[in-house]
Amino acid sequence: METRRFFILLTTIYAVTLAACSELDRDNPNDPDSSDYKPVTNEQPVQASKPTLTDGMLFDERDGRSYKVVKINDSYWMAENLKYETSSSYCYNDDPINCEKYGKLYPWTVALGISSKYNSERIPYSYYYDYAETSICPEGWVVPYRGDWESLINYAKSDGLKSSFGWKRDYNGKDSYGFSALPGGRRLWDGSYEKETEAAMFWTNAEGDSPSMARSVSINVGYSSYLETDVYKESALSVRCIWGYK
Repeated sequence: METRRFFILLTTIYAVTLAACSELDRDNPNDPDSSDYKPVTNEQPVQASKPTLTDGMLFDERDGRSYKVVKINDSYWMAENLKYETSSSYCYNDDPINCEKYGKLYPWTVALGISSKYNSERIPYSYYYDYAETSICPEGWVVPYRGDWESLINYAKSDGLKSSFGWKRDYNGKDSYGFSALPGGRRLWDGSYEKETEAAMFWTNAEGDSPSMARSVSINVGYSSYLETDVYKESALSVRCIWGYK
């Protein structure tokens, strides 16, 4: 009799313990059977299908500016360079008129919204999946991947993206898609400026071969295609945002 009572007690304790563990598992985000399960993934974030737009315009709630937006090859791009002001943004030749004309110029770490210590250091690999939250672009928009630029320019061609005015001599583009790339040049790491009327230079979100450099894309006079080059992170280039990695 005592043995039977002990067996019943042991069975009851086991059942209660199992139920409690099951209840905990349902609340455990590391348990694949849990409704709160959040798997860890290293895959590139998925591009959202469509931004919230009004008549092809993007409204930036941070400063009240509006930007034209164009859809090219199933991707939505800002059709103007970003003009959002930060403590480390610049106008070409330090002339405010050029900010209205070409947009602001940003160092790479400012464009991505990360610490300036990464001007000379490699960033952690995980940062590549945080740019949508930290970049200087409006909410839902990001600094493009290298592949975004490659797809855009291979589809539309450099001449189809260049603005129909503002370029040196007879190098104006067709602006076939309304992208209106203007030759706003860049600010070098030493504070000097160059390439106005000659090059539209944009950041990608990728680092370069050296820890102090990042990858840029430029559309230039005299070239039928685009150039992808490493530039010092402390230089300041234009930013075009693409929708969007969430």
